[in-house]
Amino acid sequence: MNLQNRIIIIVALSCFMMLGGLFIYLDSSQDRVNKLNEQIILDLQKKVLIKTVHDRLDQHVKFFDELETSDGVPLEKDQAAFEILNTELEVQFSSTDAVGPHLSPLLPDWVIKQVLQDGNPFHTIGRDRKGAVAAIGLYALEAINESEKELLNVIIPISNLELFLETEMEAQMILLDKQGNRVTGRGDIAAVLSEAIKTTPTDNFRSPVTGSHRHFDSSTFTLRDLGGGVLGYFSLLFDDTVEAKKGALVHNTALMGIIVFIGVLLLGLRSYIRQNFARLYNLINILDRLTKGEKVYYDIQARKDEIGDLSKAVDDFRKKNREIVHQQKRQERFGGRQQRFIRQQMEKLANRLGSPFSETLMEELSAIETGARKNKKKGELGMLAEGFEHMATRVANQYDEVNKLVAELREALMHKTKLVALEQELDIARQIQTSVLPSDLVVEGVVELHGTMKAAKEVGGDFYDFFEIDEDRIGVVVADVSGKGVPAAFFMLISRTLLKSTAMFGLSPSQVLHRLNDLLSAENEQMLFVTMMYGEINVKTGEFRYANAGHNPAYLLRKGESQPVEMPDGMALAVMEGMDFEEASLSLGPDDMLVLYTDGVTEAFNNKEELFGEDRLKKALDGFVDKNIADLPTGLRKCVDDFAGEVPQADDITIVGLRYLGQGQQGS
Repeated sequence: MNLQNRIIIIVALSCFMMLGGLFIYLDSSQDRVNKLNEQIILDLQKKVLIKTVHDRLDQHVKFFDELETSDGVPLEKDQAAFEILNTELEVQFSSTDAVGPHLSPLLPDWVIKQVLQDGNPFHTIGRDRKGAVAAIGLYALEAINESEKELLNVIIPISNLELFLETEMEAQMILLDKQGNRVTGRGDIAAVLSEAIKTTPTDNFRSPVTGSHRHFDSSTFTLRDLGGGVLGYFSLLFDDTVEAKKGALVHNTALMGIIVFIGVLLLGLRSYIRQNFARLYNLINILDRLTKGEKVYYDIQARKDEIGDLSKAVDDFRKKNREIVHQQKRQERFGGRQQRFIRQQMEKLANRLGSPFSETLMEELSAIETGARKNKKKGELGMLAEGFEHMATRVANQYDEVNKLVAELREALMHKTKLVALEQELDIARQIQTSVLPSDLVVEGVVELHGTMKAAKEVGGDFYDFFEIDEDRIGVVVADVSGKGVPAAFFMLISRTLLKSTAMFGLSPSQVLHRLNDLLSAENEQMLFVTMMYGEINVKTGEFRYANAGHNPAYLLRKGESQPVEMPDGMALAVMEGMDFEEASLSLGPDDMLVLYTDGVTEAFNNKEELFGEDRLKKALDGFVDKNIADLPTGLRKCVDDFAGEVPQADDITIVGLRYLGQGQQGS
């Protein structure tokens, strides 16, 4: 992508980022204003709602005074119920079918006493005799004396005020119980409000809702009793479908206008940039041709801007480049004359030195001249001067070189003597290392174990071992120490000794690796580490429990094929103290075989630089499924050696084979 397109993209992204930031800012500001407006509207609507309900209760009191009775029972209006209480708080009269002094008042004693004392009516939201949410008004009736005072309870179920509230507040009403189930009102919107109530932490809130292709603004209020308990939820719906469509139209029109404006701006900017970049590309082409040595004739553009300055700079560069070319040609002619003179003098000096020394010097002189033609930084003259310096010092150094050669021969003889002694000592160390590794372990009719280790150097860092822990268990280990040679061999012996002594305490494989890791990490100044797979086989049951410390997966040979064993997680030993290791188990059946090995097997190379790899390992093991376990370690090693051919062994190779012959239950 060229600079022109990058500039256009950057400007476009900047415009859209500014537009996005503006929209985010306006949206957040609008949210704050909306929240403030919603709270004001909620407070106002709540006051109007309370005032409307109170007025409706007061109207029913007046209506009660004017009611005609039929058989002594007042007629109901809007399904409102009336109750009369005496000063003993006994229900003397009820317009419902439940009446009698045994009924408890709908309001607490302290409210009733307060109304009796001051005569002021009391309004609240509560539950009527049938458990429905209702507006309750308590009024003191006029009486001749104190003893004849009576109270009037007016109870109007909230659900029966729907038509009245729609008329008074021009809004639809929805009533939900305290579980959010609809009592009255539109069912489609009631379900939406029920979900909003569950996610809104405030008692009163406003939210937009949509139903039957209409848009509403809803105001929801939590209805609570005198004790603060939730009685239900009351919502007012205000139809603002027309206003919502107008607002969406204005918003989309404004957004489209801004996008069109930015598009026009970017098109104009693109046209302007392309016009100026065309001149810039022409200047770049001229500079490229000048650097290649071409002759270019260019008219300076008289512009008072960056393009004009760059045009003048290109013309100055053309003139300077022409002068430099002429100067280089003069220097080449002068240097050639000097070079021929110096070479003649050096040839004379070489001829005086005589053969074969003169021939050697002339060969060096030719090599220096060839290097001078390739290395233009020093120049041919400088390289010839360097050759002359070599020739001048050759005679003086010849005698010193002979003396040094004699001294080096004497020192080489001494080193050869020491090397022979060291090789003998390393051979003894290799024999000792090999002797401590068991070749096989056979429990007649129960289990067979065979192993082999081939070091890449005189001594190696790989090791294996198998040993009896008790009459039921045999421990098996294969490990690979980082590095090779003498340090790895010492660390291998330490690791093997500590492992065997730790395993004899009867710990589980994971506990053995945990303890061994702490012991090796305590004093590991050489920063070596060892990968290891350690397991224990129960010779009676065939259960093989094992833990892994970053080692290669073992292979299980069963039913005519081989397959890798799933290895638990674990880090190499001696890296960090306090590490825990996971443990796994494997049930072996009669004639099942396990093969444990180090990465020297899979990472062996041939002369084509191909790895032996997991696929060749599995193919080789498939050929040993039905063969004698005693032949498997050496046979597998021969497969690796045949694959590598004449390529030197790069890493230690260790292989252990285990065949279970007991009667344990065969696992999956």
